[in-house]
Amino acid sequence: MSDDEYSADFEGDLDEDEYEDDFDEEDTRPSSRLQRMPRSPVPTNIVDESVARPVSAPRSPRSPPPAHVADETLVALPSPVSEVKPPWLASLAADDDATWREVPEAVRELRTLLTGDPGRILPAPWRKQGLCFVEDGGAVQYGLEQHDGGPCGVIAAVQAVVLDELVYGGSARPWDAKARSKAVAAALVTVLWRAAAAAAEERGGPPVATLCVLSREPCAADAAAALRPDGVTERLSLRCCASPEELERLVASQAVQRLYEARHGPGAVLLLLSAVLSRTVAGARGDGDDGDRCFIDGRGFANFEVINLLLFGRAHSNTFDGVRDVDGVVLRGAPRRDRVGLLAADEARGYFAVGDFLKSPRVPIFIVYSESHFSVLFSDDPAVLDRDADRPFDLTYWDCLSTEDGPVRLTVDPCLYDASGKSHRPVPPAVDDDAALIPPLDVVVRTRWPNAGIDWNDSEPIL
Repeated sequence: MSDDEYSADFEGDLDEDEYEDDFDEEDTRPSSRLQRMPRSPVPTNIVDESVARPVSAPRSPRSPPPAHVADETLVALPSPVSEVKPPWLASLAADDDATWREVPEAVRELRTLLTGDPGRILPAPWRKQGLCFVEDGGAVQYGLEQHDGGPCGVIAAVQAVVLDELVYGGSARPWDAKARSKAVAAALVTVLWRAAAAAAEERGGPPVATLCVLSREPCAADAAAALRPDGVTERLSLRCCASPEELERLVASQAVQRLYEARHGPGAVLLLLSAVLSRTVAGARGDGDDGDRCFIDGRGFANFEVINLLLFGRAHSNTFDGVRDVDGVVLRGAPRRDRVGLLAADEARGYFAVGDFLKSPRVPIFIVYSESHFSVLFSDDPAVLDRDADRPFDLTYWDCLSTEDGPVRLTVDPCLYDASGKSHRPVPPAVDDDAALIPPLDVVVRTRWPNAGIDWNDSEPIL
């Protein structure tokens, strides 16, 4: 298919105001960082295509147009890449003559996996969240911005991979818009190729990554007729890449970058959908402890399956190391040590375990799970991961949902306390001591550095 043929699928003008009106719902963003969302379910840990043109179809029930980016951002995609059948499509069809007409069934399966019900549309905050950087005049050159509560799991995971690319990938400072877009593109490649590699490991054969973009028409008439349209899932158009290099060229195109980075576009959920399809729907469902557990809970929050899929390419339900067999039930956690880690306040409260794979990443970048919210904690000094370190060091905390407060610099003294109580040093405050008003972020840090004292450096502690 030529670029001109592909471009014909996107003729017409997009009305930005119309797009916003379609998704005009109540703002779910907390009024401040001190006002967090209700606690979401904890993980089930033990305490411990070449472009696939949408099938031509008459307009079905009116669905919202895709993200409010100009049409030209969707038409300049590179020439078709690998002529390969996507692995997820083969899993939906019993014969070898399957065509893209199976996409409607894929849409139903995708919605079921993400929301638990194919009739339930994606929550508005997910449909309106791009992989965009904060608009602060360049004061925080690395920071992604989350608009509303809900998709923090995807944004925090992408933020962590973007930080790895910027801080440890040799990108020269200051990081301008070009460097930031390059980092986002690198994050897309990293996430999707991991998922594709996981799928290939199970089925055999080479990895095939799938990237989701949007068409102007529903992929087939029956897809939009049978499902309540949400402006995203029924408009998916897919590209398959059989090598990281092909994927890199695709995501580096201006068309893809502008689609995924559109401030109020669907970049975040398109990445999640792409990761699921690269892993395959069946593979992603089978990764979890419970095949009926959806990725987005009833309140619109991401479950841990989303985090593990984006970090490891496998949608495991837990954060402990490896696999556990509990009374014949196989539970899966972090499969290996990787570049980015995770820390959770709920571990200190005994709700679940975080293993050494996530506590000891290859670079000091951690996704933070605290008070039902995902954010990021990092350092540009790899020496902070030395467990024998006894000198104070700095960590930077960035909450993509509370960008108006800016980053917080925490100075960590790893030897201020003695949790064992065997020395002259005091023991750290008890986690359940309500009178002590311990900031949850302090609790998070002590899950990795048990004897740490934390200085907020004149910033107001987040309680």
